[in-house]
Amino acid sequence: MMQFNEKYNHEDFVNFLNSFLPEDFREKEEDVVIKKERYKEISKAKILGFSESLDLHVLEMDHARENDPRITIATDAFKILADHWIHKALVIFKNNDSENYRFSYLTISLDLNDKNKAVKKYSNARRYSFYLGKNAKTRTPEQQLIKKGRIKDSEDLLSRFSVEVVNKQFYLEVAKFFDELVSSEDKNLILPSVSQENANTRKSFAVRLIGRTMFCWFLKQKKSNNGQLVPDELLSSKKVSDNYYHDTLEPLFFSVLNTSIESRDIRNDLFDKVPYLNGGLFNPQLDDYYELDRGTFTSKHINTLKISDSWFKGFFELLEMYNFTIDENTVFDQELSVDPEMLGRIFENLLAEINPETGSSERKRTGSFYTPRQIVEYMVDQSLIEYLKTKTKIDEEKLSALISYDLTDDTEYPLNDEEKKEIINSIESLKILDPACGSGAYPIGALQKIVYVLQQIDPHCKMWLEQKLKGVPELYKQKIINYFNENPADYIRKLDVIKSSIFGVDIQPIAVDVSRLRCFLTLVVESEVDDTKPNRGIEPLPNLDFKFVCANTLIGLPKLGSNNLFEDHSGIIELSKIMSEYFSCNSQRKNEIKLKFIHLQKEILGKTISAFGKNAGELTLKLTTWNPFGNTSNSWFDPEWMFGLEEKFDIVIANPPYVDSETMVREQPELREIYNKNYSTAKGNWDLYIPFLELGYNLLTQNGTASFITPNKWYAIGYGKEIRNKLIKEIIRIANCNLVKVFEAGNSPVVTIFKKDSTRNHIVVDKFDNNYSIIDQAILTNKVVSDNFGIVFSDNLPLVSKIKSQSKLVSSYYKAENPCSVSEAYEIQKIIQELPEDVSDTEDDFLFANTGTIDPYISLWGEKVTTYLKAKYKRPVVDKNKFKELFPRRFDQFTQQKLVISGMRHFESFLDGGGEYIAGKSTEILVKTGELDLRIALAIFNSKLISFYIKQIYSVLGIDGGINFTTELINNLPFPDFKKNDDIEKVTTLVDNILKTRNDELKSKMNELVMDLYGLNEEEKEVIRSS
Repeated sequence: MMQFNEKYNHEDFVNFLNSFLPEDFREKEEDVVIKKERYKEISKAKILGFSESLDLHVLEMDHARENDPRITIATDAFKILADHWIHKALVIFKNNDSENYRFSYLTISLDLNDKNKAVKKYSNARRYSFYLGKNAKTRTPEQQLIKKGRIKDSEDLLSRFSVEVVNKQFYLEVAKFFDELVSSEDKNLILPSVSQENANTRKSFAVRLIGRTMFCWFLKQKKSNNGQLVPDELLSSKKVSDNYYHDTLEPLFFSVLNTSIESRDIRNDLFDKVPYLNGGLFNPQLDDYYELDRGTFTSKHINTLKISDSWFKGFFELLEMYNFTIDENTVFDQELSVDPEMLGRIFENLLAEINPETGSSERKRTGSFYTPRQIVEYMVDQSLIEYLKTKTKIDEEKLSALISYDLTDDTEYPLNDEEKKEIINSIESLKILDPACGSGAYPIGALQKIVYVLQQIDPHCKMWLEQKLKGVPELYKQKIINYFNENPADYIRKLDVIKSSIFGVDIQPIAVDVSRLRCFLTLVVESEVDDTKPNRGIEPLPNLDFKFVCANTLIGLPKLGSNNLFEDHSGIIELSKIMSEYFSCNSQRKNEIKLKFIHLQKEILGKTISAFGKNAGELTLKLTTWNPFGNTSNSWFDPEWMFGLEEKFDIVIANPPYVDSETMVREQPELREIYNKNYSTAKGNWDLYIPFLELGYNLLTQNGTASFITPNKWYAIGYGKEIRNKLIKEIIRIANCNLVKVFEAGNSPVVTIFKKDSTRNHIVVDKFDNNYSIIDQAILTNKVVSDNFGIVFSDNLPLVSKIKSQSKLVSSYYKAENPCSVSEAYEIQKIIQELPEDVSDTEDDFLFANTGTIDPYISLWGEKVTTYLKAKYKRPVVDKNKFKELFPRRFDQFTQQKLVISGMRHFESFLDGGGEYIAGKSTEILVKTGELDLRIALAIFNSKLISFYIKQIYSVLGIDGGINFTTELINNLPFPDFKKNDDIEKVTTLVDNILKTRNDELKSKMNELVMDLYGLNEEEKEVIRSS
């Protein structure tokens, strides 16, 4: 069997390929010409063979060093493929200074010229890699590449290199250990004075323990000749011994990592290798139950806090089966290893179990709540492009090329030095907020992309340094220059972007902890271990207490006087200065700066009370409850008070909670009432993401951009009407995600990007395929989208737009009405009777119709069983006198001429010309408000065209494969403008003939006539005929 944990051997690997690829794989070695001026890192390449059934080439490529930039290597490889018209390949990437190598699957879309021939350009480039070679962990490659056998087809090949498969498997295994830790039955965890039934406290402790442990596991990947930052002798399955938590992990977390080496009470050769990190991640919280007995230098809870040694051993053995990489994956280049983003994925799912917004309900463990990297990147990219376009006026093509990881388009759209400086200046003032940050996917995604942009335009940080030195007194300039010379450029960039631009809020304390952890990890990634420097060259991490705060974003501070809560902005400016100082202070100065903050906080509060007197009572209470240094969730959020910001945000980006109205009404009725009062768009049976959308809009600065991923239901459903009306003129881009399973929980999401005070009159609609590539793009006017956004999900946008653009609506001539309320429906059931088979006289009765007995043009009453509120009837009738007595208003409604319309699944209707029918609650009725004959509506409603249109527009309202047809939906259907009497006569005559004969050929003829009335051409008609 192929040994993936040994140095690359060409002959052995070719033998493996012969058993791994289909039997039509043929070896054929052929050198590839490498042009030094075209490729930056790859120095040698050759083709090893080809599989015809997969249309797949296999290549071997050499580059110089193991630490060569992954993006640059991948770009070189994609160029080589494009230069030889290869659109997918397996490639072995090896280098001269390492016994490790990567085995990768590369795919590109080759661009075609006007003669439909491939040119040496490409798009949608992707690389998926296994890290192999000496000491590599082989469980995943053996499982994916060997145990699953020979490749069957292209889909199977892609699945073998699927990061999602590995991520899900790893998460499920970590979740198993999480369960074992928090389970009251297993007793792997006992907390002081906490009952085994107190699940949430145990879960919070477990999440922090696993988070800190995995953070240290990533630290083990950073090393020098003097060893790892966290040695295996401290953290590995072999070193787990009796009382491991108290003897090793607890001091590592709370006495070593959060204390400078010279100030530590605990010193030995192993602990001294571990650098001081600062940052608060390893500061013991109240429910960490850490108190050091200064006499024995052991924990005071050594006998009351117990964690099973066997649990640690098993958990560490799991971690040791996987390759961990400190390099962050991108959409462009993904490694099948556990990377820092995977940490976010794990905790986003574990957090769902202790989420106050979902109450006691546990969500499925499927990886379904963490936003996929591809979606995060799309939302971040579009938001940054929009921001930079507004600030710099640089062409969108240039900005898109810059932000893309594909380096080839940069040469097509080069930036001049002045444009580069404008971008750096714009990033300097950028403010980004995630108001529901969870585990930090969006803040980290934004951070990575901003740093990537700065790498491209300012690779040596020279422009950045010039910017920082502007206006700095000569005395301090040298300090900045020294800092610049002593630290890696990307570390400097990341730290500066976090400090100036990144902000997050979440209602869960543990979520805020994890977001901060992700920030810490991304900084450690960029640190360079240097044993000649203090602290092994590792800069202490920043304090993020004022970057990620724990609060309920949806509740603000009460308004007093003018819209400006704090009249004296000098206080807020001073708060901001203290926050900045606290960001970079060490543990020794933390308490001093905390006291300064609290003192200034009280001073500002005093001025506010003086200005507003008794009216400031509620405000005073709220302001005094916030403790940014604690570990509790605050009941309100204010960006001025919590972030020290006078301005609003340039970008608001989020995946807000998807909590439905039923859950909120049942579990959080008081909060729901508050949101109802605070948000004008929270109308009807709204879900929780609706006020988040309005909040996003409110938090934007003028021309700011918001990007949200939410369920797509609000695009068409009634409770989304207010937010649709608010945003219709602001939306600039939509991403239709219907073809890709973004969240396995089943929600069909949509990305909505809107810009405050947008002057555009069109919306770009992108459509993703199941591999997150954009396969279609349309541009719609705001007018076409207007009241119902469901049009964007249509597979036939031009045709649907044409139908929708009719000058009239159903409501121009008629009115759709509900036949009864829910309460009336049950009262009606009490008076329904069966008409005997031998009785034909129904003069004193209404015939009762319900969905299921309505067919196109005709009623199936008496021919088909009627189901109503679980009861079944063959010939249901209701006595007219009884009905009139109980429902006098409804009596008049039903005795008039009307259409009775099926309320769900199939949009069908029949004409009740004599007022003979009443209808059940799952139907609607249509009555005249003008002169146009109801037979016209009958023809339109039973046509293939209108059925096609409803399915295209209202698919987001589908339930069990069908759609509920509401009065609002019916009244807003597009309707032809009947100006010619000839057209009216043609339709009514044909309807009369259909009613007499029930002839299917006549119905087909009517379908053609209706398409003519809507002005469709032959090609458009064929789409509807075949639908």
